[in-house]
Order: sequence, then C-alpha cells, then structure tokens
Amino acid sequence: MRLHQLLASIFIAVLLAGCGQTETESHGHAHEEATSLVYTDYTEHTELFVEFPALQQGESSRFLAHLTNLSDFSPVTEGAVYVELRQNGQLKAGFRVKQPTRGGLFTPVVTPRDAGRYQLSIRLENDQFSSTHELGEVRVFAAHEHAQVSQPEVAGDITYLKEQQWQQPFATTKAQQLSLSESVPAFATVKAPANKQATIRAPQAGYFFPDASVTAGHSVERGDTLGLLVPRAQSSQDIISLQLELAEYQSELALAEQEVQRLQQLVDNGAIPETRLQTAKAKQQQLSSRVNATQARIQQGQLGETEGGIAIKSPISGKILSSPLASGMYVDEQQVLTELAANEQRWLELSIPERFSQHVQAISGAWLDTDEQIVRLDEKNSIVAARSLMVQPVSRTYSVTLGFAADTWHPMIGQTFAAKAITSANKSGIAIPVSAVIRQEGKDVVFVHTGGETFERREVTLGIQDGENIEVTRGLQAGERVVSIGAYDVRLAALGGEEIGHGHAH
Repeated sequence: MRLHQLLASIFIAVLLAGCGQTETESHGHAHEEATSLVYTDYTEHTELFVEFPALQQGESSRFLAHLTNLSDFSPVTEGAVYVELRQNGQLKAGFRVKQPTRGGLFTPVVTPRDAGRYQLSIRLENDQFSSTHELGEVRVFAAHEHAQVSQPEVAGDITYLKEQQWQQPFATTKAQQLSLSESVPAFATVKAPANKQATIRAPQAGYFFPDASVTAGHSVERGDTLGLLVPRAQSSQDIISLQLELAEYQSELALAEQEVQRLQQLVDNGAIPETRLQTAKAKQQQLSSRVNATQARIQQGQLGETEGGIAIKSPISGKILSSPLASGMYVDEQQVLTELAANEQRWLELSIPERFSQHVQAISGAWLDTDEQIVRLDEKNSIVAARSLMVQPVSRTYSVTLGFAADTWHPMIGQTFAAKAITSANKSGIAIPVSAVIRQEGKDVVFVHTGGETFERREVTLGIQDGENIEVTRGLQAGERVVSIGAYDVRLAALGGEEIGHGHAH
C-alpha cells in the first residue's frame, strides 16, 4: 500500500512539473508565478501593450511592444523605440530599435549586463511626438538564478487582439467625473433670423425668367440679379393705349428736338442765356426716355420677350432657400419669386410642452441627435435669441429660440428635429460616451478595457444623457476605460472566440 502511494505521489509531481504556463496564463491569475511580463500603459499620445520574458543577466529578452496612436487608435508606423533601465534616476542600460517590425509592433532585444532592480521605461521618438511609458520597477535576475515573476490578475475573459483593433474602427475612452446638464424634451425647427432673411415678390404681374445659376442652396451677394420680370399687357386694348401714348411722346419729342436746335443757334449768337438751352435739353431727354420705355412695353406685350425686363436683385447677401418657379412662368403681382437667408447665422426654435413650464426660464441651450451626429448648442456656441413665457393656444407649447453661427452646424432651414432643451440644473456624475453602451439581452452593457488585448463585459445602470455623454450610476468607476468605438465588434469577439479575426503572428 505504501508503494502505491509513493508511486502516485511521484506521478503527480512529474505531471505538475511538466505543466508550464503560457504567456496568456501569466497575466490571468492573481500574483501567479510566470516567466514573462505584460504591461499596458497610456500617455497623452500613445497606448503601449508590451510582453517580454523575465530579464536575466547576460540573456537576451525580445520585447513585443505594440504601440497605438491615441489620436485615432491606429498603429504607430514610424519612429524609434528605446528601452531604458535606470537606478536612482541614472541610466544604466539602453536598447534601441530604429523602426517597427511591422505597423504597430516594435521588437527591441534587451540584454542586461548586471543583475539588480531597475526602473523600466519604453520611449517612442518620431517626427510627430515623443512618448515615454514609465513601467515601474523590474528585476534583472542573476545568471545563476531561476527567473520567475508575478503580476496581479488582469480582469476580463474577452480577448480582442491588437491586430483586430487596428483593422476595425476602434477607440477607448476613460470614464470621467463630469458636470452633466439636465434637460427636457422639445421639438426643434431650424429658421433664418427675422432680420437676416428676405422674401422676394413680383413688383407687378408678368413673366419671370430666373437666372440659370440661381437655384436653392446657391449663394448670392447683395445686388446680384436673380432674374428678369417681363410685364405683359393684359389685353389688346392696353397695347392700343400704349401705341397712342407712343405716338404722342414721339410727336412731343420731335418738337423738343426742333426747339433745342433753335435755342442752340440763339445761344451761339449770344441772344439768350444758356440756361434756357439746358432746360430744353432736359425736356428732350425726358421725352426720349418715355418713348424708349413705351416702345419696350409694347414689344414685351406683343412678344413676351425677356429683353428690357425688370431686373430682380437680391437685397441681402445670403443663400437661396427656394426657387420653385420655372423659367417663363406667369406670376401675379406680389407673388413670391424666391426666398433668401443670410449665411452667417441660423435660429433653432424650441417648442417646449406646457407640462415643463417651470423649466422655460432656465433653458440655456439644446442638444439633438441628427442620426449623423449629436449636435450640442450651449453658452459656448450659441445665445438665447428669444424666449416666450406665454403658452401657444393651439400647440400648448412655450418657445425658446437659440441663435448660432451657420458654420457651427449646417442644417437646412425648415428642418425639424426631436431635441432636448438644456436647463440650468447640473449634476455631477461618472459619464462615458453614449456610443460605448450597447443593449444586450435587455440590459445596458459596456466593455471595459482591462489590458492591451483583454476586455470585461460589464452591466451598467444609466442616468441622464447630456449630448454625447451619458451618466453611469452603477457598474463603473472613474478612470476605467471603456470601448467607445467598436463595442459591437468586441461583443462579437466574446461570442465567437477564435472565429473573430486573427491571432498574433510575431
């Protein structure tokens, strides 16, 4: 019996000795001994995810340093990486690789000369910036020692590799303590400011011929011609009257020309003062203009041609909002020809339901989701242009109008949106981007980035939303990083395991 127990003990010992740990396992358990180290660290410019064997005197340790640009979460593709070992602030050993092995991956080889404890840093230098990652204390084991290290457990059982992160839209963001603005629902309409718009109407009945380049969305300057209005006689009797007027004007013009010739001779002879001649010339010019205008009206009434029509000019510089008329369309007097709005400013009129009357005076801005983007208008980029404290009898709403620069946001005038009207009430809370939250099995879920390639699914309880940010009242701590772009891909990685993406190929 004792022999059997002895043999069993030997068998178990041999079995345990042969079960070496992988690199993944080395950072999956709390303070468990391993032969490699893994770090994830952030600076202003870069994220570093590095794996390397435990450092040993006289032995080469190959670092697998993954560097990501935090500006767009793309792999770093150029620059030199320096691995430095310091004691008491003094550089004791430095190692360098001049360029990445491939996009995002640098593989410097570190061969420590002396055993001891050192402060380890990894620095990236390129044309855009310098980024130093201070990784804390590491031990260089003596040549005769057995190199084993331990690190705290990294939470999370989802693996999403750097190669996958770099190939797909991806970003992480820190949960932050923010001051969030409370809001009430509203209905928003984009308008042109009352003093920055113009409605162009026909001065009289006729045929309108818009300029070919003047279409909706086209910008014009003050004084630009928008088109020609050609008045048309209403009946043949009108044309006969015009012809009689023309004959009368032509007769008077002939007499005026003769009078000018007679007076010119008298002036040349010194018989009369020149002022009488100037008066006669002015009358001749007036009669000549009447003749020309009447001839043009007769021609237009008979042929409907555009030559000599009334030029319709823009009273302001701005953008054409509408030009619904076809070329040559007949218009009545005072019919709208087109509408314009100045380019520099827009209004957003908020209609606030009556039940939120107590908040109307406190409203200072708004945010809205346009599907393309979340737009926020507040005291930084808008003003309260108008506020009505009287409820509208039909809609039962109050009105608050925000003014904003047209280059802040580019909606079409007349567009409507569901909006949130921001009140002056603020609440401090932990907040993350709305894009970080996904619905899974009826619950709000985020994916916390616990390590370079490790993620943890976390159920959260949400509070108020303030534009692009939303409050997390439970399930997340300030400073933790969540996936703000690409959360759905991380979810697929959690569901599909190795079927999603590809593994390392170092």
